[in-house]
Formats: sequence, C-alpha cells, structure tokens
Amino acid sequence: MVEVTIAIGLAAFGIIAMLGLMSSLLATNREAGEETVIASMVEQVSGELRPRPFDPPASGADNSLTTLSTSGTTFYFGSDGLLAPTPAEALYACQVTLRADAELTTLTTSVENRYDAKLEFNWPHPAGKYTKTFHLSLARYGN
Repeated sequence: MVEVTIAIGLAAFGIIAMLGLMSSLLATNREAGEETVIASMVEQVSGELRPRPFDPPASGADNSLTTLSTSGTTFYFGSDGLLAPTPAEALYACQVTLRADAELTTLTTSVENRYDAKLEFNWPHPAGKYTKTFHLSLARYGN
C-alpha cells in the first residue's frame, strides 16, 4: 500500500509540473505565430512600396514615394496576415513613414535617390497594445 501511495504522489507531482509549464508553452506558441504573421506582413508592405516610382507622374494618379513621404500611409491586415478590405476588419495596422536620405539626394536637382522606410505594426487594432517596428531602404538605381 505504501508503494502505491508513493507512485500516486510521484505521478501527481509530474502532472502538476507539466501543467505549470503549459502557460509558458502556450505563450511561446502564440508569440511564434505572431512573428510568422508579422514577417508575412512586412514582406507584403515592402512589396507594395518597392515598385512605386520615386517621382510623381506628369499626369494621372500619384502613388509615388515622393508624395507618400509627405503624407505617409497605413496598411490594415486581418488575423491571417492578409490585407484587410476595411480598417474595421483589421487586427493589425502598419503605419509607414518615409524619410529621404539627405546624403544621397542629388544636389543640383534635389532629387531623392533613397528613402528610409519605417514600418510600425500595432495590434490589436485599434487599441494597439503591442508594437513592432521594422526599417527598410528604398533606393533608386540608374536612370
């Protein structure tokens, strides 16, 4: 009978130890999932920014980096990391801020040749309890 009591005590101790680790395991799993989704969103935002022209067009819609650098923009994403149709459906918000690199501006024409982009992700949207920031460079090559 003593052996059974000791065996039950050891089993209970092991189960309680495993239950104690569960909360940290679940938190780690949640954070890993968020990191994966955010990496996908960074890729999408950089994919949206890189093909944009540096200079405003002579006519038509202006989606240039020059215009974006003064106004900034926000991208909204759902829980799956894909662009959300409306801000109301978003879980993540990415505020994009561009700054021209003065060292790489053409002196004679004041043409910007490189922008530093700051991507600031906040979630859950709109409360923004968590924030993660990324930086990337957008450069003009040749003309």
